[in-house]
Amino acid sequence: MRETRARLIQLVLALGVYFSAFAANYALQNLYFKAGVLRFVTPLLGCVLPAAWAYCFLRVSEEARLAPSRLVAVPR
Repeated sequence: MRETRARLIQLVLALGVYFSAFAANYALQNLYFKAGVLRFVTPLLGCVLPAAWAYCFLRVSEEARLAPSRLVAVPR
């Protein structure tokens, strides 16, 4: 929770979005099994994770850091 490296945070957030979307798609497929468009979402989700990681490695510098929220918030 105290990680400040932007690249690592981006990679972990991409994993979270990917698996959350995958679980939501699985739940919707079980609820609405007649909806044929939902079965095409899973292969599309397979492109999201590599695309997010490629963006991370190409655009986020290795030296980039994020300030922890306890340092940004000023107590009053």
